Amino acid sequence: MRCIRLINIEKIVSLKNLPRTGWLLEGVPQAFAENVAEHTFEVMIISYLISRELTERGVSIDLGKIMIMSLFHDAEEASTGDIIRRVKDRISEINDLKIEMLRELGFEKEIDLLREYMSLSTLESVIVKISDLVATANQGCRYLKTGYSGVKRIILSSIDSIEKILIEKIASEEFREIINKLVKNILLCPDLK
Repeated sequence: MRCIRLINIEKIVSLKNLPRTGWLLEGVPQAFAENVAEHTFEVMIISYLISRELTERGVSIDLGKIMIMSLFHDAEEASTGDIIRRVKDRISEINDLKIEMLRELGFEKEIDLLREYMSLSTLESVIVKISDLVATANQGCRYLKTGYSGVKRIILSSIDSIEKILIEKIASEEFREIINKLVKNILLCPDLK
């Protein structure tokens, strides 16, 4: 029981009230903006679906690692707020900051999995990162369909990042093709240009 008390539950569940900043900057009103917790849930679902499909094709995957990485991939934002990707990409110590914030939240045991996720060094971490980008693109597609055209840049950037990760991080052409097909089936607007 002592371990649970050390975790700042109130702080981590504040992600339910933290809108994703990128949507706000592209014109989505705060009342309609997806929050970090909603995004995390979608990442977990997409990660699970991709993992299930790969497992059914005989690929060995640690689903527990995938679910934990999915759950904690943006957890530090409970302390930092949502930092948009183009800013994160310019902060050289961003990974150290994420680890420090996760530690402050009381999730010391999850730090190694966060490091693995950030390094994209395993199939599990790549699946979660791709799921993160698919979830972002899908939310953008939902906004685009309701008239928020400013989000198109985020959608295209997410799709470009997916393609780049598949090429750089998945050595097996067979796995790359399988994951690419799964992503296209999950994406709500795969043919957007």
